[in-house]
Amino acid sequence: MTKAGLLSWAVLITVASLTAAAPLQVYLASTPRAVREVEALAPNDFAAFEAYYRVADADASGPSADADLPLDEVAAVRVTYTTLAVPLPPSWPSTRCDEFDVRLMEEDPPAVCYAEQGWAVFIAFKEDFPWWRRFVGGFVRGLRFFLSFAQPNEVPFPAVVEVEGG
Repeated sequence: MTKAGLLSWAVLITVASLTAAAPLQVYLASTPRAVREVEALAPNDFAAFEAYYRVADADASGPSADADLPLDEVAAVRVTYTTLAVPLPPSWPSTRCDEFDVRLMEEDPPAVCYAEQGWAVFIAFKEDFPWWRRFVGGFVRGLRFFLSFAQPNEVPFPAVVEVEGG
């Protein structure tokens, strides 16, 4: 191949990599707060922690600013985490989110549960969140990583979840 041909390929590869979509950034928008009910299993009296995630504005770094609106209205995702053994209804079918088998609680809008020995996380999305499977995979990977360092009574929610292809 000629030098001109190699240069053309190098320019094409560089342009393609520069124009590739950056991952969607989904930010923790609230400090996890203690709750006494896992909404997906209501009514119950489970000790849990709940927080909201928001998609970053395309024109800014960080969460979008809708300070006048309640967080549960503008957040894209609600996450509830518990360290209690939670009985999962057999009616919730299994589905895949990246490498994780999760239980699908609702399809539209999506809501899922992922559980391991000693903890469970419930993730509920707004209707307009088409990348929910990728978010679940990224969130669970981050949660598992931070759990390996967390002290008792710490809530190890990742501050940012990057969603590839978002």
